[in-house]
Amino acid sequence: MTKLTRRDARVIKFSKENPQFLAAKYDVSVRQVYNIKAGQSWSDITARSQYITSWAQLTPKEVVAIRRSKASIQTLADKFERTPRQIRNILNNKSWRFILGTN
Repeated sequence: MTKLTRRDARVIKFSKENPQFLAAKYDVSVRQVYNIKAGQSWSDITARSQYITSWAQLTPKEVVAIRRSKASIQTLADKFERTPRQIRNILNNKSWRFILGTN
């Protein structure tokens, strides 16, 4: 069995792939995949509430960095430990609208 990284656990949590496929891909048990998806394992990084409360942890400087970056949405999501949807909302000015002059 392989030791999972924080990124691996997030990918498993939000993946639409078959649990058996994910277990084989990450060299973990199918039970472990189900536990991650259910929030019973790695809950500190996979729980939905973590993303809700973590918004306050972004700084205006980070928002500016996200908007100025040429990196992919997934790369930014991994770097700032946010969901791709949260990054997309920042890039499209649907969130953090009060941060001006970043274009």
